[in-house]
Amino acid sequence: MGYENGGKIGKLADKEGLRLKEGGVELELLREEEFEEFVKGEEMVRRKGK
Repeated sequence: MGYENGGKIGKLADKEGLRLKEGGVELELLREEEFEEFVKGEEMVRRKGK
């Protein structure tokens, strides 16, 4: 997806009050299935102490 498109998705989601998945789909940068495949929330956060 890349840094630039990720930024577009984030900006739209913030502006419109959307979830990131909804922003990506609305911008036609990815399908819902692709979002689920590429974005792993559990890998984006770290537990305290690890």
